[in-house]
Amino acid sequence: MSAAGHPRDVVIVGASLAGLRAAETLRAEGFTGNLTLVGAERHAPYDRPPLSKRFLTGQPPAADTALPVPDGLRARWRLGQAAVRLDPYSRIVTLADGTGLPYDGLLIATGAAARSGAAPGEPGPEQGVFTLRGRDDATALRAALTPGRKLLVVGAGFLGGEV
Repeated sequence: MSAAGHPRDVVIVGASLAGLRAAETLRAEGFTGNLTLVGAERHAPYDRPPLSKRFLTGQPPAADTALPVPDGLRARWRLGQAAVRLDPYSRIVTLADGTGLPYDGLLIATGAAARSGAAPGEPGPEQGVFTLRGRDDATALRAALTPGRKLLVVGAGFLGGEV
């Protein structure tokens, strides 16, 4: 912590829309310390709704789903590295590669996770069972959607209804 009691190092676990907006807000409110965004996905922040719309019909995902990152954000990005451990007493977030990130302030903005119900030995993408949460999920599902192939959607929520 700084002498005035304000955090110098803030880690945001979750590098999608919520994490990006939190980082933008911190900077807009005058935070000048070190800012690190951690994301399990290897992709820079992107908009998820198009994944269940145009993307599944074959349109490329990159240009129309990327979220703009403002100039001057001055953030360190740790993409493709899931946070796997939190030690609140030592104030360290540990990443999947074993890297420890010390923090004065921590924000967890991971959102929801799709649950397939698949357990070891149960069907997965190799057997045609998919979840739709992120860009990689949408890419795998799009590749499997071939003319004449039957599709069963489990889940009648917002995404399931769109698919």
